[in-house]
This record gives sequence, structure tokens and C-alpha cells, in this order.
Amino acid sequence: MILEEFDVEKYERTIKREGYEDGLQEGREQMNQLTIILLEQNRTADLLRAAKDKEYQKQLLREFDFDVVKNK
Repeated sequence: MILEEFDVEKYERTIKREGYEDGLQEGREQMNQLTIILLEQNRTADLLRAAKDKEYQKQLLREFDFDVVKNK
């Protein structure tokens, strides 16, 4: 049996990539849910504004109690 040396840098890159992908997926799911909520409430103008204005998007996410990372 051949054992390879443990590559710490490769491991860290893998962990970072997985974290990034998880965060990206979570963000997509939040935006999909926000879209559904706004459409169900006939708030299409808010949906359009949220697509153009990231700060307004964060405001809406907070309004509907989504977990929003501050200062990003």
C-alpha cells in the first residue's frame, strides 16, 4: 500500500471551495424563496429593485427573516 503525503494546502483549498459552494447554494435558495414571496404578494416592483440594488435586496431578506450576513 502506498501512502501519499498529506497536502495541507490542497486540503485547505478543498475546504474553502466546499464552503464557497455551500454558501453560493444557500444564497440561491434564499433568493428563490424571496422571489416566491414577493411574487405571491404581487410585489414585482420590489423584486425588480432587489435584482438591481443589493442593499435593498439585503433589506428585503432581513424583512422576511432570512439569515443575512452583515457587512457584505
